Amino acid sequence: MAELKRNKTLLINNEPYKVKITFRKRNGMTLRLSAKEEKTFLVSASTSYFYEDAKIDAFLIKGAPKLLSKVSKRTENRGSFYQNGYLYVLGELRFVGKLNDEQLKEKLKEIGLPYLEERTRFWAKKMHVHKEFAVKMRYMKTRFAVNCLGTKRIFFTNVAICYAPEIVDYLIIHELAHFTYANHQASFYRLVSKYDPDYVRHQRSLKKGDYRGEDL
Repeated sequence: MAELKRNKTLLINNEPYKVKITFRKRNGMTLRLSAKEEKTFLVSASTSYFYEDAKIDAFLIKGAPKLLSKVSKRTENRGSFYQNGYLYVLGELRFVGKLNDEQLKEKLKEIGLPYLEERTRFWAKKMHVHKEFAVKMRYMKTRFAVNCLGTKRIFFTNVAICYAPEIVDYLIIHELAHFTYANHQASFYRLVSKYDPDYVRHQRSLKKGDYRGEDL
C-alpha cells in the first residue's frame, strides 16, 4: 500500500502552521517540526487514523504547543543557537532552513560580519578610537571576541551575532577598550562602563548563553 498524505492548517496563538500528515502501516502517531520548511509540523500516523480527523486534531492541539515550547527552551540553552532550522540572529529566532556544519558557519558569517563591521566602526568613532584595524569572524571555543593588537585585527566568535544587539555592542565596546588598556584593570572597566553602564549584566548573558538578553 502506497503512503497516504494529507495537509491541513493549525492555528497556535493566532499564528497559522502547516501540518503535513503521512499515513503509514505503523502504530500510533508522532509529531515533529520540519527543519526544511518554516512553521510546518510533520505528523506520521497509522493508517487506522486516516478517517479519524477528530483524533488527529486532538493530538495536534495537545502536542503542537508543547513541542514549540520544548524547542524554544532547548534553543535557549548555550550551544543551541541553531535548532530545527531556526537560528538566533541578534536575539531573535530566524528560519534559515536545514544547514550542515559548514553551511551554518557560512550563514553566521554572511549575516554577522557586515553587522559587526558596521557596529564596530560606529563604536570606534564614538569611543574616539583612531587606530587602524580589521574586523573578522572565526570559530572560538572559549572566547567570544579578542583584539589582536599586534596584527590590528578584532576577531568575533561565529555565534556573537546570535546575541541581542545590546550584548553584541558590549562585546564590541570591550574589545575596542583594549586599544586604550591592554589588560583588565579597574581603569579598563571604568572605560567600558562609560559606554555600557550595564556591561555586568551583558557579561552574565554571554556566560549563560542567554541569546535574547531576557535577564536584562
